[in-house]
Amino acid sequence: MAEEVHDFIYFYISKFFRWFSWLIILILLTEIFVIGHYVSQLSQVIVRYNLALTKKTINLKGYMVGNVLTDDYPGHLGVFQFMWSAGLISDQTYRRLNLLCVFQSFIHTSSSCDKILGVANEELGDIDPYSIFAPTCPGNVSQSNCWLKRINI
Repeated sequence: MAEEVHDFIYFYISKFFRWFSWLIILILLTEIFVIGHYVSQLSQVIVRYNLALTKKTINLKGYMVGNVLTDDYPGHLGVFQFMWSAGLISDQTYRRLNLLCVFQSFIHTSSSCDKILGVANEELGDIDPYSIFAPTCPGNVSQSNCWLKRINI
């Protein structure tokens, strides 16, 4: 896949960049859904392309990526460590998660990893992992009512 991204970049730069200037870069970075997995390769290709030319064609300022699936190993470690350090899962569950799931894909987990993830999910309960200190809202109350109660209006 990285080679496809590399070829795609060179194709766009060589064929379209001279006509569309900055617009092509916006299209390139916003329209290609797989590009998030290859941001480092994309940046490297652009830098190398610029170095090969006497005139810098692309002024790379940075990149922004949302909703990417990152590397599984640090991803698992981070999630498990966060849940454990916040007291959301037990020491035993944390150890088992690190033993059974750390080197596995987020997408294709083993049955033993699935089981311990289920245990961790049960221990987590109704706590929102993205907002662990916020009070829970009952299902029959609207979000706006919960928000208004939080800010004491």
